[in-house]
Amino acid sequence: MLTLENILLIIILGLLLFNIQTILSGIILFFENMQEVVVKSINKENIPNEINNIVQPYKDFLESQGFKYLYAQQYNNMLEKNNIPQYTLYFYNQVEHIHAFLNTTPTKSALQALSINYTSIYENFQVVATYDCFAHNLKVPRTVMLFDHYHGSFEKALISHKEDRKSIHEPIQTDIFSEEGCLNYSQYQVDETSRLMIEENIMYATANGYKFSLSIPYFKYVKNRIKGYKRAMKVLILNQQIKQENSAYQPKQQPFYQNSEVQAISQQLDEKPKEATREQKIKTFLFSGIAFVLVFGLLGIPWSTLPLLIVILIVHELGHYFAMRYFGYQDTSIFFIPFFGAAAKGEKEHVTPFEEYIVFLAGPLPGIIIGVGLYIAMLGNPELQESTWIKEYALFSVLLNYLNLLPIYPLDGGKIVQSLLFTRYPKAQFYFFLLSFVLIILIAIVLKSPLIGLFGILLFFAINHNYKTSLLIQSIMQEAEEGPWKERVLEKLSNEKIYKEIPLTKKTAMAKQALKILRTQKPSYLLMILGIGFYILMLLLPFMGNFIL
Repeated sequence: MLTLENILLIIILGLLLFNIQTILSGIILFFENMQEVVVKSINKENIPNEINNIVQPYKDFLESQGFKYLYAQQYNNMLEKNNIPQYTLYFYNQVEHIHAFLNTTPTKSALQALSINYTSIYENFQVVATYDCFAHNLKVPRTVMLFDHYHGSFEKALISHKEDRKSIHEPIQTDIFSEEGCLNYSQYQVDETSRLMIEENIMYATANGYKFSLSIPYFKYVKNRIKGYKRAMKVLILNQQIKQENSAYQPKQQPFYQNSEVQAISQQLDEKPKEATREQKIKTFLFSGIAFVLVFGLLGIPWSTLPLLIVILIVHELGHYFAMRYFGYQDTSIFFIPFFGAAAKGEKEHVTPFEEYIVFLAGPLPGIIIGVGLYIAMLGNPELQESTWIKEYALFSVLLNYLNLLPIYPLDGGKIVQSLLFTRYPKAQFYFFLLSFVLIILIAIVLKSPLIGLFGILLFFAINHNYKTSLLIQSIMQEAEEGPWKERVLEKLSNEKIYKEIPLTKKTAMAKQALKILRTQKPSYLLMILGIGFYILMLLLPFMGNFIL
């Protein structure tokens, strides 16, 4: 029979699961440092060639619609880690009196290669601005009427803007911005956005910039962004991306690498995120740890058990962490993941199979050794045998780390099997992923575990991505021709029909994953035999009589 406590727990869990994407995105963004955005005027000649290649088809489109290019601006991203400069090109239509701001979006989460903002300014200084699949990212002052019809087409957005500006019955200003006036206008819009976000308690000012506030308005802002992002993605998929929709400003005769979308993906792949400071890593570790404790406390894990669980997880992740540090990984850190556990992360461009194997093994192995060592120590020490917490720690340390060795992706055991056996066979990698998904769902059903079920659901949403990525990798591996991996990956993403409807942000993720696998050295047969042999030995330990005793 359901008690009131159980009903409340089910309601809380339901709310958490329903808003899981908002919560996780909000937590991730919360730890980001933000900086003041400064806009400056530049000469068009100072814009990098790769940016000009991205912009050129859209510049041609605007000029075909009666717009004239006037000025260029450069500014930094508000997020410190996104350190690639962004650019705005200003155009003006002297007949229609419409300002067009063409903005590059070189971030990994971008759905489009750039955005265009059509703006009309009135004599009373009111503003009507029309975006396309982008307004969900913005906060604007009351003097600005913001429209976004989510057409998935800058041409349709321009037509809509001509209708949108009829909503204000005032004369439209006919003056062209001077270069200084254009700069002041852009900086004002940026500053007003920051002011509004502070005023609404979405973020607050710090000595070095801004931080997001852990508040209800902040999570509403995150939720609206996610909602708009999904809507934009759906529209762009249905329109098969902007480049398929209007051949007038996406010339098909250009070489694939001149394609604006491909240039944008290339730029995002080259982006080197700014390494987090030690202070940022410590804050992430502490706040994620607090969130982890609160979530598992609400789920009914005894508060007396939580400290043991946290120590076991930290020891496990420290194993990964120190192995990464030893092999020269950059930007290494440890953090907790509410609902699921903890993780260690690091970046290294060229990882050898042996290094990867040791990094995966370095997580569960120390925990198992410590747990077994404590059991052995207790055998000859009655005082230790009376200690409940030592018994529990030894038991949980062996059990949790052993379970982590099971050959199920994305557990460490699954990663070991995948890296040693399947790196030469992309389709086999995908089938192993699919088998892992099925096993996790079956385990969730047998154990009646909502948490394991939630984990399985998250894997389900990655199936299509992994399938298409495996096809991409396999098709490149089967080619007789040789050439830079990056160019070959981008060419297939640009030209092959199966990838046409995939939005920009997912293509970037696919390209990054494919390049990581293609560039990774394949394990030698000796490493495969010895590595899998030792791994199987670890799996068989619990079935050995002496170990059980």
